[in-house]
Amino acid sequence: MRVLTAKELLTPHQSELNEIREIAGLTPEHFEHYYRKPIERYAEAVQLSPASEVHHHAYEGGMLEHNLEVIVNALRIRRGQILPPGVIAEDIERKKDIWTYAVFVSALLHDIGKPVTDFSFVAKTGLRWNLLSTSSMPEVYEIRYHKGRVHKLHERLPMMVMHKILDERAIEWLCADPLVFQHLCYFLSGDYSSTPLISEIIQKADQISVAANLGGDVQQVVATTAERPLHERFLHTLQQMLAEDAMPINRKGAAAFTANDRVYFVSKRLLDEVKDRMRKDGQSVPSRNDRLMDELQQFKVLLPNEDKAIWRCKVQIDDWEMNFSLLCFDAAKVWPSLDDRPEQPANQNVTPIDVNGKPIDQTDSQSVKTEPEKAVPQPDSKAKKSEPKPPPAKAEPKKYEPESKPKSKTVPEESKTSNKQEDSLPPELDELDALLAAPVPSTDDLIGDFSDFAETDDFDDMDAIEDLVLPDPEEKAAKASKKPQPAEPKSQLKSKKQVEPELASVDREAMLEDIKAKAAKGRSNSVAYHNEKVAEQADSQIEFDDPDCPAALFIKWLTAGVAEGKIPANNPANQVHFVEEGLFLVSPAIFKTFERQTRVSWTIAQKDLTKKKINLKTQRGDNIFQYEISSKSGRNAPRVIKGILIPDPQKIGLKSSQINEYLRLIND
Repeated sequence: MRVLTAKELLTPHQSELNEIREIAGLTPEHFEHYYRKPIERYAEAVQLSPASEVHHHAYEGGMLEHNLEVIVNALRIRRGQILPPGVIAEDIERKKDIWTYAVFVSALLHDIGKPVTDFSFVAKTGLRWNLLSTSSMPEVYEIRYHKGRVHKLHERLPMMVMHKILDERAIEWLCADPLVFQHLCYFLSGDYSSTPLISEIIQKADQISVAANLGGDVQQVVATTAERPLHERFLHTLQQMLAEDAMPINRKGAAAFTANDRVYFVSKRLLDEVKDRMRKDGQSVPSRNDRLMDELQQFKVLLPNEDKAIWRCKVQIDDWEMNFSLLCFDAAKVWPSLDDRPEQPANQNVTPIDVNGKPIDQTDSQSVKTEPEKAVPQPDSKAKKSEPKPPPAKAEPKKYEPESKPKSKTVPEESKTSNKQEDSLPPELDELDALLAAPVPSTDDLIGDFSDFAETDDFDDMDAIEDLVLPDPEEKAAKASKKPQPAEPKSQLKSKKQVEPELASVDREAMLEDIKAKAAKGRSNSVAYHNEKVAEQADSQIEFDDPDCPAALFIKWLTAGVAEGKIPANNPANQVHFVEEGLFLVSPAIFKTFERQTRVSWTIAQKDLTKKKINLKTQRGDNIFQYEISSKSGRNAPRVIKGILIPDPQKIGLKSSQINEYLRLIND
């Protein structure tokens, strides 16, 4: 066989190289230096050698083909991993690229020892050559396997030849993080048990490639791909959302409230928002909330309320109060660093209550659950049974009123008991708590500041819900007929009692649906108003000339990069796309690239840009749109990318006559 150049060797593998570039998410310059060049050096080192003598990829070029497959598989698996575990969300995000690079290097070099321990390149003269040789590779060679070779000895050699594949800059970058370099050294020295973080990823990626080549069950191998436990991924996602200020805390209508060393989250709101974020990040998560709560409780992520996960609590802030169904966490688990932990307001109280609305710490244990006492039969009860019982007195219909009441109003003693009874809603109205806790944003709030990427906005009062009254079944029946109805026979009292609860339940459900519809309509109207305002400014050129404004710096960097070709557009791996709806910026990838090149915080730049009223909002009220992108070759399955949509790129100084036809909007 003749020695080939890296270009000749890699030409058949362009699809793998494109996917590696896409997953790495680096600028062309950085990808070329840290990824493409090492792959080219590897290709030149192994040439057309097979991956094994008689097993998988046992043909010319099999080793290079197998290695590229392992790299792609490992990077795919790495996307679903939390590396490193046990640190705060900011550190995970900040070190994401270097851990991804460590996985890439481990996959690239995992078999690099085979040209030393398993086989040699033999010239026509009979001279043997391997990667540790000081002479150059013979121009014409054949592969000869060693007799009596030691099984898996090649796993001990990658560290010895790493410098032949990686240059000084790449090695210095890996050495800059002691933990990354420690795990990389363990793996490249064959000490897999000391670095399960990396070894599990590479071993699984290798198994997928081998199974595909040998005709094995690849789906079964993929199904068992190493993944961090659900409770760890949930907690990490929650920490990440809090670091991004995606959840309001310690204010009226917030998602969470702190109390000493605990933090209480509105249960349904927390579970739904974290699940949605995990799905957007490509993670698997159960659809049922009870399954998720069981997992969190089993691994002691939640602080249980006796044997249950849900806490019933009254939250009071000044003259505002509300009863919630909450999940309780240890604040140290949610915020490992004391510096990140929010201070508890002096005017805020979180009080656990029982089913009757009474504080648990002020009542005995029997008040937590109240059940009607059963009558004990007496010996002389036969005579009493024959006596007809008077019908129970009919209670006056009560209207449901919100639990939020100013403390300044005085309440008569006689009405206090009934108010406490009303505080405890029937089980079927538990969902109302979550709805009341997720306020509808006003137009001014939405247009003035929508910097957070969360789907909920802060709203300080609940006036929009104060006038809602629980429909009374008997009032509706009375309005339906003007004529008074004749008194019902006593024999029909029993059947009526059976119908009334069912009718009340239907009306409660109808009320809930009505509230949901009104809340959704209010949000939809606010979003529509915002998008109209953005469209009105579409014809005017917006100047970003403030050097102290992060958004201005980002726009200047973006427009210059696109104009000079330093920031490519409209290719699958790119972060900038011109679409029919306008300019689509893949987020947060484009902002992270901006941070790497300018040292300006990407989170600050991202939030500042959304305050300029130049991007659209989805119907759900958030800033992130989703597009489906198809591969140009058609060999890869379509995937979803997320980002910010600017309706008219010209207002930030960008023009493009070409539309990316491979992108399709899947949410609006």
